Amino acid sequence: GGARGAGGARGAVRVASAAGASGFKTLTVNNYIGGGTLVLNTRLGDDASPTDKLVIDGGTTSGNTALRVVNAGGSGGQTTYGIRVVETINGGTTTADAFHLDSGSTGYRASANTVSLNGYDYSLVRGGNGGVAPDWYLTSDYTPPVNPPDPGDPAKPTDPGDPAPPVAPPDPVLPGGGFKNVSPESGAYAGNRLAAMRLFTHSLHDRVPAYADDDADARRGRGLWARAQGRH
Repeated sequence: GGARGAGGARGAVRVASAAGASGFKTLTVNNYIGGGTLVLNTRLGDDASPTDKLVIDGGTTSGNTALRVVNAGGSGGQTTYGIRVVETINGGTTTADAFHLDSGSTGYRASANTVSLNGYDYSLVRGGNGGVAPDWYLTSDYTPPVNPPDPGDPAKPTDPGDPAPPVAPPDPVLPGGGFKNVSPESGAYAGNRLAAMRLFTHSLHDRVPAYADDDADARRGRGLWARAQGRH
């Protein structure tokens, strides 16, 4: 299903289906005026996951809108480009700050501004990971921010008599080959398991008592220590 027209968000606008209804919905507008909250049902998984969607048809966005992502039966998954939740068609575009994740989203993590599910953390990213630039995606592939290049010192003139050394071609960049958004609990789970396995595995020093004294004075070291074992 879907709806079409000029629109905007003031308060909460629910694209998501009503309780008991089936299918995912599309809201198509020309120019979108933000400022409120847009509620979307999304089956959080990989790139092919179905979702409610906002479509900008030939227009643009203004203001800033919170996207409240409600998980609709997903179990998490690794994305390549991401799950597209805002799509532009027929020359439509969006501003760089048009949307952000709402804190009421399923599994919202305020410290990272992500949606977390079963070890996968989804970020809301304009352009996704190599997707359509003005579209917005939920991606579990982390793309670190790119710092502007350092202009450095001005180049010195080179001797025209010396041939330039050959330059090796850069390695190809594959889609989805970046860092993964992984929930921080994953490391804690692995660490706890390792601790449980080693908790009662003592070292030789733990098992065999030995005299120890912080004072290096030899006179303090004179003493007797005994250990007796037996049975009756």
